[in-house]
Amino acid sequence: MKKSASVKVSEPGVASVRVIVGVLLVIHGAQVFQTDDMREYGPWMADLGVPFPLVLPYIGKIIEFLGGVAFITGLFLKPACILLMLTFLFIVVVMGGGKILTDAQHSFMFFLFSVLFYFAGDSGYSLRRLLL
Repeated sequence: MKKSASVKVSEPGVASVRVIVGVLLVIHGAQVFQTDDMREYGPWMADLGVPFPLVLPYIGKIIEFLGGVAFITGLFLKPACILLMLTFLFIVVVMGGGKILTDAQHSFMFFLFSVLFYFAGDSGYSLRRLLL
């Protein structure tokens, strides 16, 4: 099946958005390396009644960081999207109270980007395509 001209034009744009979202995820996930910032999550998670309140924030930030790397490179994109969807859904519902128009807006947008790129894939522009 032959691709239409509009699909070929949109592929670099989709790849650009994927990389930008990946950079933002890496920035957010890099908070895992900031001990003072991470200490603040424990009491907050405990107040929300979340099990393992000292461990789950680290898992979430590591998923954000590595998910961002997957978005940038295109490597392991689908598994990363699944983990990111679960992580951001948890953040939206549990930590943000489901307030997608206010408190949980950014997390909800990351959730939507994860859904989008799960289905869209790497759009042909990725390190994965170069290696395979």
